[in-house]
Formats: sequence, structure tokens, C-alpha cells
Amino acid sequence: MTLRLCRVTILKLVLQCIERVPAEQLYKMQEDRINDYAQEDEMILKSHMLRQNGKLSDLLLSLNYGRAHRRESPDSGFTLIELLVTIAIISILAAILFPVFGQARDKARAAACQSNLKQLGLAFEMYSMDYDETYPCNPQWKSRLDSYVKNKEIYKCPSRSEFPWHYGQGYNVGCASASPAVPGFVGMSAAAVVNPADKILVAEWGAPLTGVGGCNAGPPCGPTGLLGGGSTSHWAVCRVHSGGSNLLFGDGHVAWLKPDIYHSNTEHIDDNGEPVVSGGGAAVAVPESTWRKYWDTSYGG
Repeated sequence: MTLRLCRVTILKLVLQCIERVPAEQLYKMQEDRINDYAQEDEMILKSHMLRQNGKLSDLLLSLNYGRAHRRESPDSGFTLIELLVTIAIISILAAILFPVFGQARDKARAAACQSNLKQLGLAFEMYSMDYDETYPCNPQWKSRLDSYVKNKEIYKCPSRSEFPWHYGQGYNVGCASASPAVPGFVGMSAAAVVNPADKILVAEWGAPLTGVGGCNAGPPCGPTGLLGGGSTSHWAVCRVHSGGSNLLFGDGHVAWLKPDIYHSNTEHIDDNGEPVVSGGGAAVAVPESTWRKYWDTSYGG
């Protein structure tokens, strides 16, 4: 009971004190306290900013010192040995990668060449359908196919694009001087061709520098030299794609083969139409049964 009376008495004294203090004085006391808090917060913020500025100054000083040290240091940059090692590594990588890039480029060109020959095969097929299932006559067999070709670029191999359009692809004209004679595709009826999937219709052909002899092709039983005013050769094989060449066959498919399989060991011909063999020596044809399989449209062996 006594404790309760004490609390009541203290509360009454506090209320009397508050009533004696004017309201304006109370407001002033509250405003002073708010200002004190604001000044305290401002001092804390300034102290934090000073600390941050100090850290930034230290960082700038360290960076400037590092730059000056690098400029003044005699050991900065690459040494001669390091440069030589770097150059050696680059040279080794170049020696490894450049042949790879060259092979990739050659494969891309060979693929484009095959695509051109396939389109040429379609032109032959459309021609034969319009002309009673017979193949074009000669000469100027490419001109006879012009209406079935959209772009004459298919008459060229990308690896030998500098040749005239009428060179570079040899039409199998056979060989009349052989015994027995070898009929090619010239004017032949499609029905008369035996095993067309084995018979060469068009081969990459012609001298490597000028393309002469590269309009008409034939088996390795014909005479050497150039015939037909330089348009025909029986020995103008090509090894333009990795030691071999692309061939268009009578059924329209295209394949890559080395001349050693379907013709001879001839590397190429010179500008006079004479066969050139790698390492010297005479040109040697594959066995007759082999070359007839690829060139003689009447041969079924």
C-alpha cells in the first residue's frame, strides 16, 4: 500500500513540473535535441568519407609508384631469350597448321569440282532425254550442252579456274586406232552402254599449265601428242586433287581415283602432249582388261 502511494505522489510531482514549463520551451528543447542528432550524424558521415578518401589516395599512390617502377626498372619487358622462344613456338605452330589449312582448302576445292561434275552429269541426262537417249556428238560437245547448263563455271575445276572453259574436262571419245576399236560415249545410245556405272563419261583432263588436250579424253592405247588441233589427248591425265582426279561416270555418279587405277603411271602431259612420268622413264598403261573396263562402253568383262 505504501509503495502505491509513493508512485502516485511521484506522478503528481512530475505532472506539476510539466505544467509549470511553458509549451514554447518544450518545443525548443525538442528542436535542440534534433539538431544535436543531425550534427552527430554529419560528423559520422564526414569521418567515413575521410577514411574512404584516404584509402583512394593510398591506391593512387601505389599505382603511380608501380608505373614509375616499371619505367625505371631495367628488367621490364621481354628478354631476348623470351622473344626467341616465342618466335620459335610461333614458327612450329605455323609449320603444323599451314599444311592442315592447305589440305582443308584442297578438299573444299575437290568437293566443289565434284559438284560441278554432278551438274554436268545432269546436263548429259537431260540432253539424252531430248535426243532419243543418245549422248552428244563431237566436236564442241560442251556447246551442245549449253542450253542445259545455267552457269559455265561448272565446266571448270576451282583448282584450275584459269583454264579456258572448254579445257579441263575430257569427254570420253574412245580410240578408233585400237584393235579392237574402243567406242566412247560420242553419239552412243544410252541403251548400248555396258555397265555405265563403270564407264568414264568425263574425266579431269589436260596439261597442268595450259590445259591443252583437255577437251577430249581417251584410253591409254591411243597415240601420244595432241590431236584435233590440241583439243584431244589420250594421255592428259590429272593429279590435281591429292594425287588423283575426279571422274564422272555413265550413271551420273562422281568418284575420285588415281590415274594408276584406270589409265597409266603418267603424271601429266607436257605442252606438246607427251606423257611425263614422275622420276623419269616411259609411261606404262594399266592392263588392257583394266582400262577397257573404264573406257570401252562395249566392254562387259
